[in-house]
Amino acid sequence: MNETIYYKQRLRLNRGELKDFNDLPEDVKTNFKIIKNKIIETINEDIEVQLFGSYFHGFWDDQSDYDVIINKNLNNTTLMYIIRNLLFQYKIKVHIKITNRKTLLIP
Repeated sequence: MNETIYYKQRLRLNRGELKDFNDLPEDVKTNFKIIKNKIIETINEDIEVQLFGSYFHGFWDDQSDYDVIINKNLNNTTLMYIIRNLLFQYKIKVHIKITNRKTLLIP
């Protein structure tokens, strides 16, 4: 595919929907795994964490944040703790969405 699209006021390369987590760049895979581990560590429960957003849809760029889905209700205090910790400790900007939608699991 590899056409360009205009999304969120930026021109991006459209790689197509991601089929395999391992197709992501190494640094991105590492960051998604850090996010997953921080969520599991914080809530003390082994849950599925899935990716979505521009990485899942294949049109990420160097300004893209990390979007993940969890199927677990968390209160706002817990969510903000995870988000702030990832930003300040790892410089990872993350958006956590709570839904039962299925996309691509983070191994």
